[in-house]
Amino acid sequence: MRDLHKALALFNEESAMDYCEEFDDTKSVLLYCNQHVKPFSKVHFRGGNELIINELVRRLQQALLDRQLIDSDNKKPLAKAHQKLRKVLIFLFANTDATYKYNLHSDTAIANVLEQCPLLPKFLLVTLVWELQLDQFFYEALSYTPCWFAFQYFETAADTMKFIEDPYDVLEKVEQLMRSLLICISRSEYRKIDMVDKKIIYNKLYDYSMNLLRQFYTPDSEKFKQFSKLQFFRYSGFALKHLLQMTLFAFDLFESPETAKPNINIDIYEIGREVCPPVPDNEATKPSDALKEQQLKIIKALLNSLQYNVMLVKVDVFMYWVEVDITPTTTLQLSIGEMFYEVGERMRANPKFGHDVEEQLKMLAIKPKTLSETIESATLGEILRNLDEKSPQHVKKAWFDELFNRSIALGNEECLESIKEHIKLLTPINCQMALDFIKQSSQLQAIDNECEEGGGEGENSEKMQIDPTDYESLTSLILSGIQNFKSEDILHLLAYQTKAFGKSTNICCQDDYQHRVNEFLNKYVSSFDFQQFLVLCFENPSQMWTKFFECACHNSEHVRNFCKTVQQSRPFSNIYFDELLEDAMHDSGKLKQKKFPELLCEIYFVLYHPSRKTEFLKQFMNKNVNALLDAQRFGHLLPIVNALNLIAAHGETQSNKPLAFGEVTAPVLLMAAQIMDKARWDLITYTDERDELVRECIQFIQYTSKRFLPVATEKDTRSTDCRLRSFSHTFGN
Repeated sequence: MRDLHKALALFNEESAMDYCEEFDDTKSVLLYCNQHVKPFSKVHFRGGNELIINELVRRLQQALLDRQLIDSDNKKPLAKAHQKLRKVLIFLFANTDATYKYNLHSDTAIANVLEQCPLLPKFLLVTLVWELQLDQFFYEALSYTPCWFAFQYFETAADTMKFIEDPYDVLEKVEQLMRSLLICISRSEYRKIDMVDKKIIYNKLYDYSMNLLRQFYTPDSEKFKQFSKLQFFRYSGFALKHLLQMTLFAFDLFESPETAKPNINIDIYEIGREVCPPVPDNEATKPSDALKEQQLKIIKALLNSLQYNVMLVKVDVFMYWVEVDITPTTTLQLSIGEMFYEVGERMRANPKFGHDVEEQLKMLAIKPKTLSETIESATLGEILRNLDEKSPQHVKKAWFDELFNRSIALGNEECLESIKEHIKLLTPINCQMALDFIKQSSQLQAIDNECEEGGGEGENSEKMQIDPTDYESLTSLILSGIQNFKSEDILHLLAYQTKAFGKSTNICCQDDYQHRVNEFLNKYVSSFDFQQFLVLCFENPSQMWTKFFECACHNSEHVRNFCKTVQQSRPFSNIYFDELLEDAMHDSGKLKQKKFPELLCEIYFVLYHPSRKTEFLKQFMNKNVNALLDAQRFGHLLPIVNALNLIAAHGETQSNKPLAFGEVTAPVLLMAAQIMDKARWDLITYTDERDELVRECIQFIQYTSKRFLPVATEKDTRSTDCRLRSFSHTFGN
């Protein structure tokens, strides 16, 4: 039963080489050609076997077309079909006459496709790869399958070069095969393998690399019969270019072993994991001395080939290369000259790459433009093109930043779309530049409008024409970008925005702003999201702070959230806070809110206590109390006195609770007494508000006096009466 359970468990596991209908199509074609065209066992060479090769290619190509795996026009693989084409290729690998060190029939991942049809000779497999344009997947297989599996196919692939008519195609294939060989060697220690076997494989791979490099010494002369002198000059340049690219890639693999790691899912190439298990990742990333030695042997061979080809370069050849364009902005001469420079620099930086060719390279080396120089002279089209290319993050970021240096780009739809695609690269500096652009273009537009109204022509109208809708597109991008910023960065940006556009700015406000603000304040009550608050602030800071203050007036959770947020966002919050509190002191709607006294108490303890008590009393309490007393607005005074009671009683559970007002307790007591005196009523002047106000004042004075008088100095006690008269002067009224 245990064995049955294991067998059933295997059926539940998915494998990269699970059955697919394309296997049947491929098998059918191979069976037909083997039986009715020519048995594969009798096919040993390409010469004289064109009939079966052509028939195999035709039928397999038709099968791939029927399954919609290749393009019907150019017969190249379709992007959506890459994984299935990988499976088809591994199926072909599994049905060749190759022999392996390990028994693959015990590998459950690939055993189901082994020897399912007549076995192909290895050269026929490689020929089918070239004819069916499956090169990409062939190079992947040679790179990422175990070295004991892949190594024998390099010899066959190198031998097929003589049958490829286009010499430029040969150069491309040789470079890609050499890259795969280098990766194969670099990954040879990713699996546990016998040291003797590994040494044999290393030697064979070295021999195969020499066979590939033969193309750079004695290429097949038959392919150049029709070449003119200039055509041969051109070919020699491209040969050197491919050789240099291989050399730089070999340098990269030697100095950065992680370069050998794939950027695709390679489960399908993980052949023989059971018979030859992988080593731990930390071991695989530390190449052994034997591996380093093997890499250096091939690097030396590459440098020898490079030296031989450099010696063939004459002045007229080098000068001709300037006429050969590789891209609209790069000539063959520039490309080769810059790589000469880079190879020379890498050799000087790493003594292990030492070789005589270093001195020869100096004569032809062209120092590349620095990245900043290249970017500075680039057109907008080139900037966008470079942003779309695969490149290191710091390079892509430099091109991205250049869009913000070009004011015209921020008003261009295509450029804005590119910014959107790379929005993760946005920084606060970019946002500042965008805000500067909006401000400057708005000013120019305003000048133009004034000139038009005055009957004149705006002298700046031709310099910059920005549609107002461009602001909406640009500000939407800024808002999308700042979602990823840290809170301190957003605060810095908020300060910059308000300085540029004023504290009432709404340049970035979106149509659904009110809805999102209400949703945010309702959602984040118990767990406040400070960063998201700042993002909303960026759209309309004045409105956001006003709405937040209103919520704090009737919600205890938001009382704490508001005060903490003001504290965290200083000095930016100071722009709005003082005005909000001052206005609230004269707004009956806010003063009558249930939680306003609690808010005033929290503001005192969080934002002013202990070092700024006097400032709080001067700036908000005493000044407004005097104004409200003069106007006899006793209903407005009641929540203020309620707040004084809350402040006085704050933390009363503490055993040695200090005075809430500290050294300014005496003036506060006198202020409360002044309010009580003014609010006194008789039968004619009685109102509920005055009565409650007097009661609250009495409660505050009694509670505070009990704690103040025992610790007050004789001077404080004696001066209380006279300070009552000069109270306003004491607080600078």
